Amino acid sequence: MRSFNMSPNDLYTPPNLDSRREKLIALGPEVLADALLQVSGQNSEIENLIDRLISLPEENLSRFKKRLARLRNMRKPLFGRASMEFGSELRDILEDLKSCVRDPREGVKLVADFYRTDKRIFEHCDDSSGFIADLFRYEAKELFVTYASACNDKARICDLLIELSQGDEFGIRASLFDRVNDFLPEDFITVLIDKMWLLAENNKDHDYTWLSRLETIAVQIKDASLFIRSRIAHSGQLFPADYIKIARIYLDADDAVNALEWLNKMPSREPAFEYDRKQILLAAYNKLGDKDNAGQAAWEIFKEHRNSDNLNSLLECVGQDKKEEIIDGETAIILQEKELSYTNVSFLIQNGRIDQAEIYVFDKLDQIDGDYYTSVHPLAEEFEKNGRYLTAAILFRALLESILNRAQSRYYHHGVRYLKKLDELSMKIDNWGKLLPHSDYFESIKQKHIRKTSFWGKYEC
Repeated sequence: MRSFNMSPNDLYTPPNLDSRREKLIALGPEVLADALLQVSGQNSEIENLIDRLISLPEENLSRFKKRLARLRNMRKPLFGRASMEFGSELRDILEDLKSCVRDPREGVKLVADFYRTDKRIFEHCDDSSGFIADLFRYEAKELFVTYASACNDKARICDLLIELSQGDEFGIRASLFDRVNDFLPEDFITVLIDKMWLLAENNKDHDYTWLSRLETIAVQIKDASLFIRSRIAHSGQLFPADYIKIARIYLDADDAVNALEWLNKMPSREPAFEYDRKQILLAAYNKLGDKDNAGQAAWEIFKEHRNSDNLNSLLECVGQDKKEEIIDGETAIILQEKELSYTNVSFLIQNGRIDQAEIYVFDKLDQIDGDYYTSVHPLAEEFEKNGRYLTAAILFRALLESILNRAQSRYYHHGVRYLKKLDELSMKIDNWGKLLPHSDYFESIKQKHIRKTSFWGKYEC
């Protein structure tokens, strides 16, 4: 029989956990019990964990209900750190929920009760970080899906979805519809859709609640007609983004002909949707065995976004024997481009053109911006890994300067790491060319940011 006390984390085994577990077991129960009790007074989550472990399910249920009651009656506004700590408390309440569920129907009810506290919570809690909203959208939703999947009373599940939607003032409960296909069979989904249409038609002031959820269901069950009907009922017309979604639904339903037809119906081609449009074109032409049009779409996609995935898609259309020819041709084009593209640098490195990647970077030194951390940092590491220490240093300097120019102390530890990396790289660079040698660069940075004592204190530790 399936256990309803498991969480996704129970399936994850961190490195060396088995050996640590064996060592802890060897210590014996008394040592472990004393250690847990010793730290429980310093951490409320550990104390709650102990209570869950030593309590019966009905005792855990009682504690869960009491904590929910406190949520419903909360009065004090929470901001900043207090808000984050409160988010951790909510996560702990979900752990209480998992520990007290004895059957899936009860589990669904308890998750619904948790959702019903959202109004009080968001009225009294600053969630500018989105941390608390994500607990509802993801962790609580996953619990609902788990219990609803195993619950035989599907009619009750449908009723609960409607009840929760009717009181959804903050839009948090919409995520419960993200995986309806995972816990409702087709006949119950049909019943749910019919009920939601009636609610939308009879409550025009709040029809978006139902129509948006109908769109979510339509995508899951691959029903393009339902999606179209819902969008038109809400907006009175279809927008370019809608044509993309409709084509995607048809494609997912293995109807490539209608997917292409809806792409051709688009009233305008907006740049924001062109990449998605071409991806659908490529997939549709491939399904239809139209190699010529598939090849053209693959070329256009690759030209816009040169990366390994798009190159492989192109090669599937034109043949693997064209690989070196294509890479050489694109390398020549890249080296002539005026604007820096981190994607192009990555493409050159991934395809064995490290020399050309260096030339490309050196030609565009004034365009390198360390604010683009997610692009610059991996490239810096790649150049270092390939023994191109001077180019790596250029990129690490950009990352360091981005941190220092922002002057936000919470990021200084990253800047310290970059500066120490530059110290390390400087020992491997003999020729600095036209760049400032590391010692001179260090002094210039220190003079410019001498008042950032917090940064220099961390660096000197």
